[in-house]
Amino acid sequence: MVDTGINEVTTETRNGVKQNSYVSSGYYALILGDRFLVVKNSVAPPLRVEGQLTSMSSSLTNSLFSDPEDAVLRTKTYPFLLITDNYRIPGYIALGLTVILGFLLWRFAVPAWKHIQDISQHPVVRRAERWMYPTDRAMQAEREMTEAIRYKRAGAVVTQNFVIQRGLFTFNIFSFDDLLWAYKKVTRHSVNFIPTGKSYDGVLIFYGGNEIFKAEQKSVDELLDFAANRSPWAILGYSEELSRAFNKDTTGFCALVENRRQDWASTR
Repeated sequence: MVDTGINEVTTETRNGVKQNSYVSSGYYALILGDRFLVVKNSVAPPLRVEGQLTSMSSSLTNSLFSDPEDAVLRTKTYPFLLITDNYRIPGYIALGLTVILGFLLWRFAVPAWKHIQDISQHPVVRRAERWMYPTDRAMQAEREMTEAIRYKRAGAVVTQNFVIQRGLFTFNIFSFDDLLWAYKKVTRHSVNFIPTGKSYDGVLIFYGGNEIFKAEQKSVDELLDFAANRSPWAILGYSEELSRAFNKDTTGFCALVENRRQDWASTR
């Protein structure tokens, strides 16, 4: 391994003012039989190297063989460069993207393909089939999307009668007739045990799914008041007892809500 004496210098600047300069890489000639392979590395590499082959730039070629007497040496040097530092990073990035793409295909594309084969089994379709006059309700939801939006956040809107999720890979729709439980979730944040604030979520749980709205406290309170007016039979507020009842006996929880619905209907 022969040091060519040519280095790559990196200069750091701040607001256009030079702060620091240092040698970031050197160029070394590895003797392979009767020819040379130029290797770029941050330090003098060992006699066994691995890396990525790339074209040698004209500026580097001119620097290596600046003397006319170097013509013979130039013919004995491979016309490409071996880069050893961080050459695997593009491959790792490609592998990572492949894994993410594979997960997205498994998570979204495969279920979507199954639903296309039999759209009647899609959860949204099956939920809508339980509604009275589902076609009319679908037209109503579409109309409210343009005329009656009450609350909105990224990927979801609340209209007069529906909560609708829309995203690149997702679509879902819930009717306030199916609301079971609504409550406010407060999360306290701190850094090194020093409180830094709170965040607020409005949690709406329906038959078949849920929706979480993250917003300021005032907006969350308004959303929950709106849900209470639209679904007065639903259970409002949070407690550990309610959480245990819902998680351990969801069927019983739903039956309780239906009893409340009947009681509410009988008073009207």
